[in-house]
Amino acid sequence: MLAANRRVRYHSHMRMFQAHDLNRVTCVRFSPDAQTLTVGVRRQTLATHIDLVGGESRVWDRFDEGVPTDFAYSVDGRVLVVTIFDGISRSTDAYTRHGDSSHATTFEYMAHLPGMAPRDDMPVSLVFAPTTHLSWGWLACSGESVHLWNPHTREHIYSPEEGDYRGVAFGPDGTTVTSIEYHAHAVCVWNVKPFRVLFRTDLKGVDTFDNGSVAMMPDGERVIVAAGNVLRCVPINGGTGWDSVTKKPPQEIALHPSGRTLLVVDGSKKVTAYDTDNGKVSAQYDWGIGKVGCVTYSLDGTLAAAGGEKGQVAVWDAE
Repeated sequence: MLAANRRVRYHSHMRMFQAHDLNRVTCVRFSPDAQTLTVGVRRQTLATHIDLVGGESRVWDRFDEGVPTDFAYSVDGRVLVVTIFDGISRSTDAYTRHGDSSHATTFEYMAHLPGMAPRDDMPVSLVFAPTTHLSWGWLACSGESVHLWNPHTREHIYSPEEGDYRGVAFGPDGTTVTSIEYHAHAVCVWNVKPFRVLFRTDLKGVDTFDNGSVAMMPDGERVIVAAGNVLRCVPINGGTGWDSVTKKPPQEIALHPSGRTLLVVDGSKKVTAYDTDNGKVSAQYDWGIGKVGCVTYSLDGTLAAAGGEKGQVAVWDAE
């Protein structure tokens, strides 16, 4: 376990944190108020909560049942959910006490998710629906099916067809959800309840689907797909999309809440920003944290974060 306080390096509008000394960062997720960053690390049965207000304090959580693969906060920030193998645990004490490194979040095992056990070639994605009128709302997971789960009512809904689903994202009002169908080489958009197909299209020209990440634009009219060496903007109700070929397969994408910018990481040392209007590169960042494999925006779009290969995390002003 690392010390509770660790020096933070500043570079212009960037701050760098050391989340772990040895292993690469696999997941970074902001709390809704953008005051805490939750970090997962490869092969480690723990999570780090970095206090972005105090700058240096951090809180550790250990999971006896396995290694966390993804985290998700409810919109109100009161619920933090983690996937471990084929199960979900939640905490209703998700607020960390800023500056108090002795405080640890307590997680409660909540549900078994058949078909959700992650493999190296089939990562699990986890996200809460963007609802503001409910504290809980739907939670979506990808794996052998797209699994919708309501932590409050304990209701489960599965996609009609099993397969190998990569990435998951909700539409702007939380009533639709989208994912890549690996074996069918297609992207699908479903209505949440009842769970039925609203839109499906083959991803022609994409040769490999070893990776896979999706995002839905704020207008709900376009889906951005990262698969193989292709970034593709797919119009749902007509209109014009675009393709952008990448040098390496994207490992994760993050869409700015405004929908204007897409951040892409591919295991290289750079974070690349794309203009979502045309799919062209608008900026690149090398924060000196080595090879980068995960990226995210805060809910309000003011901050972005990326995780490196040696346990380092860069947080920068996104506006």
